[in-house]
Amino acid sequence: MSKEPFPCSIISTLKSNLEIKLEEYKVALEEVRAEGTMNSVRRLRAIEAELDTIKSELEDELSKAGYSLEEENTSTLSADYKHPDGKLETITFDLEATLEDFKSFYDTHGIPVPSDFAPKIREIFNNNQTAIENEIKIHGFNKMLVVPGNLSLIDVARKMSKGKGYNLRGNFKDNRGFAGATEPPHTKKHRLVLVHDAEELSDREELKSTINIRGVDAESFNLLSLTDYLIFAKHHYIQTKKHLDTTDRTWIATKSGSNTITNLVSVGWIRDDRRLSVRTYGIAVSYGDLGVRPSAVFT
Repeated sequence: MSKEPFPCSIISTLKSNLEIKLEEYKVALEEVRAEGTMNSVRRLRAIEAELDTIKSELEDELSKAGYSLEEENTSTLSADYKHPDGKLETITFDLEATLEDFKSFYDTHGIPVPSDFAPKIREIFNNNQTAIENEIKIHGFNKMLVVPGNLSLIDVARKMSKGKGYNLRGNFKDNRGFAGATEPPHTKKHRLVLVHDAEELSDREELKSTINIRGVDAESFNLLSLTDYLIFAKHHYIQTKKHLDTTDRTWIATKSGSNTITNLVSVGWIRDDRRLSVRTYGIAVSYGDLGVRPSAVFT
């Protein structure tokens, strides 16, 4: 099929809109770096959505004329992060290396990985490279997890167990433990999860600043699910022979009990007991060793 004349006037308009929006994006990104408020992050993400819309319109117009907007998909990406102390760090993710690493990890521990897992993760990575770079720039995430969807939390807990296992406490224990827990909806899907590779919350200023946060305020962050935390903790232990959260504890997005609106799960490793403590607190409470491990999830 022959191509239609190149839609110059439309492309020119879209290009102008794109350049204007990119300037707005640069300003918004600097505001996030300077202020770090939720409002500034929301503004940045709104501009990202507008940029995606312009890109889609551009692709549609080119497609109508028989052209295409080719994008080079790559398995690696890098972005610079400015730490709270002003230090700059270049963070790089290598998707293929990560997939190979986690394939071996899941095979070793008997976690089922469906045949469509790797292709779907590649699709997610390629479709969200700009957003992933922005999460690095804003939050400094430096570890990438790839997790299959629809895993059984009971099965994951059994296979990700370390030391003497688990110390199920309080309402979490009373409400059938892992069997009674309610995971976030995204755990039903294959996903790419960005986290901070830190053993303790106090190891990074971004995490340390969340200690003593109430559960209701912790929910404003993108908390890790219990499934993702257990995989993260086991993978970290295999690599380092060290446990996460031996002095601090972490709020988790997973709910437990009959009142899943007001109950949140928390986790922390008990050194003397050599078990992972898993318990439920009401969202109104806060403790001096309990904070947040933010994450970014792509499905």
